[in-house]
Amino acid sequence: MRSITYSRAMIIARLAGRKTMTRRVKTSEECPYGSAGDHLLVKEAAWLWCRLEPNGVTPTGRQKIKYVPEPSVMPVWAATRSKKPEWEPPGHWIANHAWRYKIPRYMPFWASRWRDEVISIRSELLRQITEDDAVLEGATPRVGDPKTGRTSYVEGFKAVWDAIHGTSGPNSWDANPEVWVVTFKPHRTNA
Repeated sequence: MRSITYSRAMIIARLAGRKTMTRRVKTSEECPYGSAGDHLLVKEAAWLWCRLEPNGVTPTGRQKIKYVPEPSVMPVWAATRSKKPEWEPPGHWIANHAWRYKIPRYMPFWASRWRDEVISIRSELLRQITEDDAVLEGATPRVGDPKTGRTSYVEGFKAVWDAIHGTSGPNSWDANPEVWVVTFKPHRTNA
């Protein structure tokens, strides 16, 4: 199954029921998110209860440790708890275990709490986003014109995009890259 990752802000928008669309920089003509009807496993940052295993030694002779996630313990998702849990899972305390922070890229599939059903996919330039699309992206309104004080969801989306991709470079808002626009229906899988 294909996967897709989300930032903390976008996971929070999902939890609030505000996100059913995402834009991703287009890097090839083949869409890595499939097509309508496909399902994507959502990966997000989480604290996972891990078994610590020896994993060789460093060049200086120190023991290297491999953190192996335990599927019997539910993850503690970082979107709702950014600090390391200060407790051991009930009935799961064992020597050589610890909480380990995993970025979305390294989150195991079994730990996902969301599955996205792809409704539609299209390609467009980033700045072609409409106010309606910015709402579906989970953006919150920001002041767009300081003279009038008028708010805009597109300005809110732009702020999130720049926070993720930077304010300069080939994927910035100002560069206006071509993006995949994926509309989806979220489904919960784990609690």
